[in-house]
Amino acid sequence: MIDVNCLKNYAELVQSVLTSFAIVAGGVWTWHHYISKRQHVWNVDLVNTASICTISPDRVLVCLQVEIKNVGAVPFIPGDDGLQLSIRRVDIPEFGLIEWDRGTDIIGPIDILEKYKVADVPNYNNGYTLDVGAHYKERVEVALAPGCFYMLKTRLHAQNKGEFLTDYYLLDARPRLDTGDLVPKFDR
Repeated sequence: MIDVNCLKNYAELVQSVLTSFAIVAGGVWTWHHYISKRQHVWNVDLVNTASICTISPDRVLVCLQVEIKNVGAVPFIPGDDGLQLSIRRVDIPEFGLIEWDRGTDIIGPIDILEKYKVADVPNYNNGYTLDVGAHYKERVEVALAPGCFYMLKTRLHAQNKGEFLTDYYLLDARPRLDTGDLVPKFDR
């Protein structure tokens, strides 16, 4: 007959060995997943493109397209500020850098994804999620005055405060030297 105390000791030994193994295995998995492969870090591409059309001699239509691609291994959850668009008129120096901070505010910052925030649905308390592999395009049209340079800035805010991705686009709204026209006229 097996002694109950001996059986209890064997069970405690097996339990402590399995617990130790589980802790070590969890540590190895955590190191591999979060440190070695960095699979917990979001990775999003943000690209601005724009085109411009003449509406009248004193107005141009800027068609801005913002593309967001989640090329990372985890879903991306935008923060409360979402995707902000700002537009500034900038002067081009004879030599040197074009600086955003020296421009004159025209528009913004406005959240161009505000309409997609769903606050009343329990699963979407933080709004929308950009899943792995998702490719999203947002278009914005703005009427501006011709004859100068504009810089467009988009900033995608992450759920963690202070984390964001920024892209700039320089737009030339001056008349062309050869024709005096802006790039193609807007046909109605």
